[in-house]
Amino acid sequence: MLQPMYRRVMLVELRRGGRQLGIAHTRTGARYGGYNGEPQATISRDGSRVVFASNFDDGGAPSSYR
Repeated sequence: MLQPMYRRVMLVELRRGGRQLGIAHTRTGARYGGYNGEPQATISRDGSRVVFASNFDDGGAPSSYR
């Protein structure tokens, strides 16, 4: 059974029947501060590291996590 993907950072294989791997929860809520507070993620070229931002629903500025 697939898990909900809401507020999650995921690695997804882009092909038919591709694999999905949840790697983090952002915990960003309704008070995320608009565009600048949205959860954003990026991955290194070799796929060994992912960094993402989240404000953990405290209404403040987002912090980065890796």
